[in-house]
Amino acid sequence: MTPVGGGPAIQADNGVREDSTLEKLARLPAVFDRQAGSVTAGNASFLTDGAAVVLLMAEEMAERLGATPLARVVAMSTAALDPKEDLLLGPAAAIPSLLEQAGLNLSDVEVVELHEAFAAQVLANVAALADTEFCQRYVGREQAVGVVDLTRVNTWGGSLAIGHPFGATGARLVLTAAQRLHREEARWGLVSACAAGGLGSAMLLERI
Repeated sequence: MTPVGGGPAIQADNGVREDSTLEKLARLPAVFDRQAGSVTAGNASFLTDGAAVVLLMAEEMAERLGATPLARVVAMSTAALDPKEDLLLGPAAAIPSLLEQAGLNLSDVEVVELHEAFAAQVLANVAALADTEFCQRYVGREQAVGVVDLTRVNTWGGSLAIGHPFGATGARLVLTAAQRLHREEARWGLVSACAAGGLGSAMLLERI
């Protein structure tokens, strides 16, 4: 491939460590809590270059331009928790409201794209959605939201696998979900991400 500007072509993905092994990953030190922590450089998303574009418009405009949409935005939700205690659990607070807006259950959603800031953060949000006490305390629900089917989550690779280009990850999540809806002939797609300050955002897509 000939790069724009005549510079050297990209020969390899700079995020993949070909010399890595399970044994090496297991020996990596924790970066936040040296004694009891589980987050290491091996299970955290790596910062990388990247770009993504999502074209969003009203249905009437799409018809006028003759554009063929991949999906429509059915609902959106943003929530925040105490960043001191629940810094990256925002998605577990945002997703319940999203599902209520659409009148859906978690089990109805076939495609799930969750931003993987850290492996532990994804697992914590999945556990929180299935935990009745968390949902009663933070979401105002009597029962747990439900169990996330992990076979539906980030099946094309998430931020841990392909990197986290700040400013592009959100668009990448949405576009991946829309494309997966068509590839998998599914109807509903859920996108969610955590953000600084205990924030969480979620979006529900429907395949067109």
